[in-house]
Amino acid sequence: MPLETTNAFTAKLAMEYCKKTLKLVDENYSTELSRSINYGRVSIADYVFYSLLQFLEVAYSVNLLCAPELPILQHLRRMI
Repeated sequence: MPLETTNAFTAKLAMEYCKKTLKLVDENYSTELSRSINYGRVSIADYVFYSLLQFLEVAYSVNLLCAPELPILQHLRRMI
């Protein structure tokens, strides 16, 4: 089965939506991760979430966590 042709504009738009969503996740996740940091342990949900982000990085060759505007998610990466 042949692969679909990609459109640069569509790919850029999809990546922008990913980044926008990650910013929202970063804001909402900061409270939960702060609890994990305070207790000095990472939850199973943290590992699952990190695994998903790691898959996205490997599958699409884009490091979605390198943006400086996502400090909580960068801290999660350092913890795991």
